[in-house]
Amino acid sequence: MRGRALAYVRVSTVRQVLEGNSIASQTAKVMAYARSRGIKLRSKDIIIEEGVSGGIPLWERKNGKILLDKLESGKYEHVIITKLDRMFRIASDTLLTIDDLTKL
Repeated sequence: MRGRALAYVRVSTVRQVLEGNSIASQTAKVMAYARSRGIKLRSKDIIIEEGVSGGIPLWERKNGKILLDKLESGKYEHVIITKLDRMFRIASDTLLTIDDLTKL
């Protein structure tokens, strides 16, 4: 095994679900990715955010804060997402979050 992981899946609209970005499809993809890389990802370590816009900075989202708390525990080596837009919509949020994660 190559360390423990968290995953973050988010859907904000019905349209996204219809386009194949449902919570279930994202969950299956992150689980398959972790398995293929030998990374330990437990179902309880998948952070699900429903009905929340990617335009809201990650750490200001309810479950984004949960993600941060878990990352700060030091128990996780990886964060898995299906696509960058599931976690971020604004470039500055992406860059600031990467800086935060690098410090952890």
